[in-house]
Amino acid sequence: MVAAAPIATCKLLGLRCHKTDNATMLAASAVPRTPFNRCFALSSDWHSNDEEVAEALTWLRCHAAPGWVLQLDPDELGTAASVLSREGIVASGKGWAKFQWMGSGPGAEQAPPDLEIEAVRDDAMALDFADLVLAGFGFPSAAAPWFAELARRDGWSAYIAYVDGKPAGAGAVFCRLHQAWLGIDTTLTSFRRRGLQLALIERWLRDAGPKFAIAETALPQSSDLDGASNRNYSKFGFLNTYNSMNFASVPT
Repeated sequence: MVAAAPIATCKLLGLRCHKTDNATMLAASAVPRTPFNRCFALSSDWHSNDEEVAEALTWLRCHAAPGWVLQLDPDELGTAASVLSREGIVASGKGWAKFQWMGSGPGAEQAPPDLEIEAVRDDAMALDFADLVLAGFGFPSAAAPWFAELARRDGWSAYIAYVDGKPAGAGAVFCRLHQAWLGIDTTLTSFRRRGLQLALIERWLRDAGPKFAIAETALPQSSDLDGASNRNYSKFGFLNTYNSMNFASVPT
């Protein structure tokens, strides 16, 4: 995903990626959203090495937007949490839900008759897809070339959901070797609660034809709309296999 961003866009967004043997780090200083400002896939070799911990924290503090996090999987929480607490990094929020689909499930509900989903097939649609992503997630306008290019990138398929002919939502799927990652899904506020995300999930899986698929969403912070994605993936037969915890810097 990061590799799709044009060089000029990377500079405007402060977008960069850094990998070590035991962790991956993303930063986008102009996009203060957790998915693009985090350290994840941490192994026990990472948090048992003080130099690696220090390297990651220094990199994030230097390049990431305020509010960056480290994401720990359940089997890494014990030792890692104590190591991070010494650095002023503590658990924050409820974390992320990790879903997987193994090729079968109950399927989507009947899509509303006024809903139509189209795969992005030309430059004009790629720009519309980018505009929807920016509007849905509140990204800065400088990110538009990134998501437009992503919609045209090999291995990726982007989709737009229309309600009565009006662009209402979008999402994308990356597929390789019959394995898929589903994400960047958003529905504009005025079109929510109409089954758009469920219909998008069904279309993604039908077109990509994977044997295995994964997705991740933030765990709901309350009982309102922020739990919609969790409910939709569960309805379609995705299993919540585990949850990762976000750790963030203690405000000073």
